[in-house]
This record gives sequence, C-alpha cells and structure tokens, in this order.
Amino acid sequence: MSKRSEERMRMFTLQDLMAWSGEGLEKASFDFHCAAGKYKNLNDELLDVNNSKLSGAFAESEMRTRRAIADDAMDLYSGCHKIESDLAEASKAVKELSREANDIFNSVRIAGGRFTADGNVYDADQNYKINVDHIYKSGRNLWEGISDANQKLNAMVALCIRKAKDIIKFVDNVYSEIIQLNKKAKGTKVSVLNWNQKPNPSWDVEEVNDWWTSRSPQEQIDIIKNKSDWIRNLDGVPCNDRHKANIMYLRNKYISINNEMGLIMRKGRPPFTLNEEKRLTELSDMKQPLDILQKNFSIPISDEEINTFLNQKSFNYSLIGFRDSPKANLRAIVGVGDVDNADHVMVHTPGMNSTVDKNIFGKNGNWGGGIRDMNNILHLSKKILTQSGKNNQNVAGVYNLNYNAPNWNDTLFNTDGSVLSNEHAKSGAKKLSKLCDGIQTTHNGDTHMIVTGHSYGSLLSAYALNRTTAPDGYTAFGPPGFGKGGNSNLNMLPGHVFIGGARGDPVAGSAWHNTPPSSIPDHNVDYEHFSTEKWKSPSGEVYAGSHGHSEYMNKTDDGHYRTSAYNIANILAGNGIAAPEN
Repeated sequence: MSKRSEERMRMFTLQDLMAWSGEGLEKASFDFHCAAGKYKNLNDELLDVNNSKLSGAFAESEMRTRRAIADDAMDLYSGCHKIESDLAEASKAVKELSREANDIFNSVRIAGGRFTADGNVYDADQNYKINVDHIYKSGRNLWEGISDANQKLNAMVALCIRKAKDIIKFVDNVYSEIIQLNKKAKGTKVSVLNWNQKPNPSWDVEEVNDWWTSRSPQEQIDIIKNKSDWIRNLDGVPCNDRHKANIMYLRNKYISINNEMGLIMRKGRPPFTLNEEKRLTELSDMKQPLDILQKNFSIPISDEEINTFLNQKSFNYSLIGFRDSPKANLRAIVGVGDVDNADHVMVHTPGMNSTVDKNIFGKNGNWGGGIRDMNNILHLSKKILTQSGKNNQNVAGVYNLNYNAPNWNDTLFNTDGSVLSNEHAKSGAKKLSKLCDGIQTTHNGDTHMIVTGHSYGSLLSAYALNRTTAPDGYTAFGPPGFGKGGNSNLNMLPGHVFIGGARGDPVAGSAWHNTPPSSIPDHNVDYEHFSTEKWKSPSGEVYAGSHGHSEYMNKTDDGHYRTSAYNIANILAGNGIAAPEN
C-alpha cells in the first residue's frame, strides 16, 4: 500500500465519509470501458490481416510478432474490463458507505450525542467514548458486552471507518493493476517472444501466456503432443490446452509403462529375477495414480482420435493439472465446464480428509462427491442466470485439490499435516493464487471469478487471497478461521466476503486459526452471513437446511437442493446472498 493511502486512512473521520461520492471512480470506470473497446478492435484488426504474400522464415517471424501484439491487445482489453468492473464496484461501495455514515451521524444526533474532532462519539455529558481500534484487534464479538447505546454508536463508527480502509486498500490494488497494464502496453519482452525452448521457470503467468500465444497453432499442437510436461501444470497456459497436454501426458506415460512391463513379461517368466520383480512393482505403483486419473477421461489412441481431440475447442470436464506422484500423495485440478470462456468461474478448494480418488473420481467411472457438489452449484447458478434474463451467460468451476489436505490421523499425532497446523494451507495458497492469476490472464475477456473454500480449504483460500487480486469475491462455509481476519487482508471490498455456518457444525467459528469468521451475525461484521436453514424462495421453491460440517453443497437424500447451495450459486451468478442469515 502506498504511503499516501496509509496517511489518508489515518486522517479521515466519519464526517469525511459522509462527503464521499464515488463519482470519480464511476467516471474512471467508464473511461476504462471505452479503452477496452479500442483494444478489442485492435486485436480483431491484427488477426484479420492477410499474410498470404509473405513466406518462409520472414513470414513466421512477422506472424509471431503479430500474434504477440494481438495477444497484448486482448490482454489489455481484458485488463481494462477488470479495472472497469473493479472501479464500478468500488464506486458502489463508496456510495453505500457514505449513506451508512450519514445514517450513523443522524443516529448520534437523535441520541443526543456529539462528535469530537477526532471522530469519536460522546454522550451529552461527554463522559464516555471507546477505543474503536481495540474492537478489531481483540478478535472478539463486536457487540459483546456493549449494552450502552453510545458504545454501540462508537462501534458502528469504527466499523464504518474499517470499511473505508478496506475500500482504500482495494482501490490502491486497482492502481497497481493499472500500472501493470501500462507495462503490458509496452509490448511483449523480446526474450519471451524469441524463446524457442521450454518456458523459463522465472517467468510470471503473463510472460508464460505471451510465450504461449506467440506460438503458431502448429507449434502449440507439437508441444501438447510431444512436450506435454512443459505446459500441463503451467499457470499462464489456457485451461483447455493444459487439459490436452495432461491427457497426452497420460497417454504417453501409459504407453511407456506398458511397453516396459511387456518387455519384462515377454521374456517368458515368472519366475522373475529380484531386479525384475522390483521394477514390475515400481511400474505397477506408477500406474496406480494414472488409473485413477484416466477412468473419467477418454484417452485418444489412434492418429485420427488424437487429431480430433487436439482440435476440440472445449470440454465438459478438463484435467487442468495433476502431480505425477504415488497414489497417497496424488493431487489434481479438474475443470467443470468451459473455464477459459465462462462468464462466471468458481474456484473451489475442499478441506480436511479430501482425496483425489474420493472427492474427484468416484467408483465405476462416476464422478466423486466433490465434483457432484460443484455440479449442483453450477446447475443452480445457471438456473438463476436464466431466471434473471441472463441466459446467454455461462458458468464453470475449478475443483482445486492441488495440496495435501489434512487428515484425522495427522491431527491425532500432532504432525505438520494436522488440521490445527497452517502449514499445508500456506503452501497450497501459493499454488492457488497462481492458479487464479493464470485463469484471469488466459481467460477470453474478464470473468467474474469467485473463490470458495470449505473447512480447511477456506483457510487455504484466505491465505491465497492475500497474494492475488484476480478474484472478485470470496465464499467460505464451515470455516475454522482465516488466519488474519478482515477484508483488507483478503483484498476484497466490503460486501464481497460471504460466510456460512450450519447448525451442529463444530468447525464454523471455532477460531482454530485465529479470527473466527463465525456463523453468528454479530461476530466479525466485516463479512456477509448467509442462511443455511430451510428457506422458501420468493417464487415458492423450498430449499432444505444444512446440518453439521458437510452438507453445504450436496443434495438431500431425496434429491432436494439446500439453501446454502442456492446462496453459493447466487453469489457465483453475481447477485450476492439470496437468503441472508436471520
């Protein structure tokens, strides 16, 4: 954060907030809207240029440069759209905060109180004020022990100023994004453009994307087919291309393993030598995770199947990444829907006891419980969009199990894998933040992206949000805490962090990891709390309640959707909470 922003946060009072208008942010948003259109037109013009008169190395060099410039124009288009959206949301937040500040001011006047120059509220006799900063440093219930009306008014002032600080930090992040756009406008680095080998590990996601998009379509196909390990887990490459690379990697790995096993078996044994036995065991262990990964995806075999697969534009399910490791440590990222092009994208991280072979892949070629839950949310969100007249908008999800989720055994023996430790959350957060940045960078236009997390996955997601500004909202259910509480640490505007806690959930609000984002409305009022109880929608549809720690996204035994799932879907659609907590 800039020194100027920090100074501003120390200086303003409630009276200052009353004068905030948001008009400047609104105008800036419109300016970026206009700029976005210009860059989109530039991208179209560059790609439409006829190069038929050029040939040879010169033609390829010309096209590589043109593809890079066109991609830069598209990146600027997407970046301008994101800034447009961010500034519009910031303007809305400023206007709401100004109204709130005026309401508090009038309440103070009606109560017979007065403001001092430092912004604190005193009663008529000037005999009471509270230290407003202490409320938030303590991590306690905002209203706990506050029965006096003047104390509550002071608490409301403190919350209002807290929100203002969150807005300032958010806008400061937007300014940083503008600076990055300015760097992007200078064009792709020559070192990236001319790089004909594998990507440099030091590149950020935008440099990776510049490298990838500057390749010709045939070069991209060659890399996917023959050098899939270069890009299959690489943030900055589109999700559909990563899927193709992962499937080709699986195919080639299977062929390699089967060929080696065949060579050993064709020697006419058993009995095998000790070395042969050892190698067969190793190869069998190597196949185990591959068997899990491939059972829900079609692996192309023939040249015709490979060509058809490589030319496919999108997939219902995509293997965005996986760690090639033993079954016990298998990690994977799976996309549901067209992640590269969807208008709304949900990036979800599950919690304790989650495994790839249970949460992602089920039995007999069926999808696991986690993917089924995600499909529930996506179905409901699409339904909500259609009902609100946005049937042309699409949704997609990314199921992120790219970390070692804690389990009960590790907790019982108090190892680093314990759910009470934040080690796995912090290491997984680095990968999740890059994943979000990669989705934002490679997406066709700006997408409305929300990050969601269940249980320990919400802690991991909170740490990730400290490292990225790509997501537009955050939804946590059954959370044990965020490590560091407050929207400011999540890079979110007020009203963009949503919390749900069901009855009988011992984890929600447990404060296992610092500030508890409790399901109780009066706790942590930075956050928006949604209902998990039985609820009847305005249109008459009845949604079931949730109980315990694991019912937030799934259906009831008789196939009914839950209120919590409907709320999450509504947030994904960009509509906020449908059923707030009472």
